[in-house]
Amino acid sequence: MYQFELQESGRKARRLTKDEMENPASLPSDCRVFRLGDVTSQRQGRDSGPGSAMHFPVDVKGFSFYPPASRGWTTTSEGMRRLGIVGRLESQGERLAYKRFLDDFNAYPLGNNWVDTAGASDRIYVVQTADKVIERCLLMTTDPGDLVLDPTCGSGTTAFIAEKWGRRWITCDTSRVAVTLAKQRLMTAGYDYYELRYPQEGLRGGFIYKTVPHITLKSIANNPEIDEIYDRLHSGRSRWRQGGAVGRRSPWGRALRHCRRGRCPRPFLLRGPRRDAGGIRPVLRRSGRPSGRDRHIDCCAR
Repeated sequence: MYQFELQESGRKARRLTKDEMENPASLPSDCRVFRLGDVTSQRQGRDSGPGSAMHFPVDVKGFSFYPPASRGWTTTSEGMRRLGIVGRLESQGERLAYKRFLDDFNAYPLGNNWVDTAGASDRIYVVQTADKVIERCLLMTTDPGDLVLDPTCGSGTTAFIAEKWGRRWITCDTSRVAVTLAKQRLMTAGYDYYELRYPQEGLRGGFIYKTVPHITLKSIANNPEIDEIYDRLHSGRSRWRQGGAVGRRSPWGRALRHCRRGRCPRPFLLRGPRRDAGGIRPVLRRSGRPSGRDRHIDCCAR
């Protein structure tokens, strides 16, 4: 069973209580529910373990993580870096986990057990069927532009749903009362307008009804726009992204080499996570690009 946790703005994540699980309406409005998932794969048919392409260190909050010996990271080092800068990596003991929010994909496939359907609540006919039942049956079996026939129209629910979703329809009934009710319902109803998904194909191309986000680990890791957004929001640190390496020709690279050679001139003035001499990673000050006299690091500082 998954352990769902709660991420509130400005607060540390915590697990959902039993009451919050049973009554989601009691959750704070500024929170997001998530669970931690695996960020490694078995690498079947490919090399795994130390020395393989997907076995490399990933730094999160000052700690380095490696995948288990028989597994590798799900994505490349560039993809893991992007997951880190958007806050999708979380330490789970000695392992690294992927933070999957509940609203990453708020749609789910329907099975053959419909527990959210019932009879029509505002019936105008004695044997009127609920709109949702007819709607699901019609969407499963027809496409936009198809012809739907209902020889016993009753209150006109089938014709109403067919008109709503862009299907042609024919309906009839032996009762004049049913035909009158259906005619009045269809003539006075209001329908939404939808854009054609493929205008050149007409109705057969379908409509754009509603779009929902579908965020996956792969979509984040392979999205280069994340780098542009991060650089724009952190303009003073565009060349030194989180988890990135230090260029040898940059002032940081020279300072790092001098420091490793034991020639650091003064204590370091930069803010950021301190590492040992084998894993120094400079981080710019929040005030922006440092001046020339501040471009140095003391790797011996603890």
